[in-house]
Amino acid sequence: MASEMRWLKLAENYELSERLTYFLNRPPVFPKHPICPNCHVPMWLLEIQSRSEKVEFFYECKVCEAKETVTGSNDCHARNKTSREVPAAHNACLAALSPAAFASLKPYLTYSTMEPRTVLWNVGEPASHVFFPMSGLVSIMVSMREGNGVEVGNIGREAAVCGSFEPNQLATSDGLVSIGGSFGKIAREHLFAAAEHSDEILALVTRCRDWVLTQAQQIVACNTLHAGEERLSRWLLLCSQKLHTTTFVITQEQLAAMLGVRRTTFTLIAQRLVAKGLIKYRRGKITICDPARLREAGCECWLGLACTIGRRSEALSANFALDRSRRRPMSALGTKADIRAGVKRT
Repeated sequence: MASEMRWLKLAENYELSERLTYFLNRPPVFPKHPICPNCHVPMWLLEIQSRSEKVEFFYECKVCEAKETVTGSNDCHARNKTSREVPAAHNACLAALSPAAFASLKPYLTYSTMEPRTVLWNVGEPASHVFFPMSGLVSIMVSMREGNGVEVGNIGREAAVCGSFEPNQLATSDGLVSIGGSFGKIAREHLFAAAEHSDEILALVTRCRDWVLTQAQQIVACNTLHAGEERLSRWLLLCSQKLHTTTFVITQEQLAAMLGVRRTTFTLIAQRLVAKGLIKYRRGKITICDPARLREAGCECWLGLACTIGRRSEALSANFALDRSRRRPMSALGTKADIRAGVKRT
C-alpha cells in the first residue's frame, strides 16, 4: 500500500509542472521533470532558486534518493526585466503586484514544496508567517477538544493565508496543507512592514483577510443547511477552480474532516456521487468526471464563492493597474487609515 501511495504522489508531482503556468497563460518556465536514470520514474521538485537571468531547479528521486540540478531561463526576467522570482507568477496576489511592490517583498520570500498534512500553524500560537500557495491548498480548521474538527476555509493560488492577519493576535484556528504542492512564505512582520509603505501590499493584506472571513461565513451556512452531497460538490468545485485541475490526491479521512462528518458518512456520500457518474474515487485520488452535472448537484454556496474569487481577481488587476500608472491608487478602498479600520469609502 505504501508503494502504491508513493507512485500516486510521484504521478501527481509530475503533473504539477504542467499546471503551474496556467494562471497567466505564459509559455512554460518550468522544465519537464527529469527522469531518474536508476529507477526510470519522474523526480520530485525540491527547491527553486533564481539568480539574475537563470533559475536552478533541484530534484530528488523519491525511490533511490538520487539528486539532480537543472538550470533554466527566468522567463519573468526575460519578459519585463523585473526582479520577480519565477514561482511568484503562479500566485494571483504576487503576480498582480507591480515590480516596485514586489521588490520590497522579494528579499524575504522563500519557496518550498510541502507534503499533505504539513502543519503550518496551531491555534493559540503566534502567527509567524504568511503563506502564498502556488499549486497546493491550505485548509483552515477549527478543532474541538474531542479531536474532531471542520474546515472553515481553504486558500489556493487565489490569495494568501496565515494564522491571523491582525497585528499582535494569536492564531484562532489550525492551518495545514490539505493538498501538497509549491508554496511561498514570508515572515508576517516583514509583510506588515512593507504594507506600511505600499498601498498595493496593504490592499493585498486586506483582501486576503476579507476572503478568509467571507469563506467562513458561507461555509457555516452551507454546513448547517445543506446535505452532504451538496457540501462535497461545493468543496470539489471550488478546489477545482482554485487549483485549475479536476483531479485531487486526498484521502477519505481528510475529506471527511474537511466536511465535518464521520468517515463512514463520507463514504456513503461519495458512493452516491460515484453512482451518478459525477466523480471517480480510487486509492486516495478523486477525479471530477462531469463538472457540468456536478455543478447542478451542488448548492448555491459554491457559485457565490466562485463569483467572489472572480471579482477578487478583477479587483486586484484593476487596483494594481491604477497604482502602476501613477493615478489615484486604491481609491476604491479608501485611505490607509480607512483600510486598517475596515471602512470602505462610499
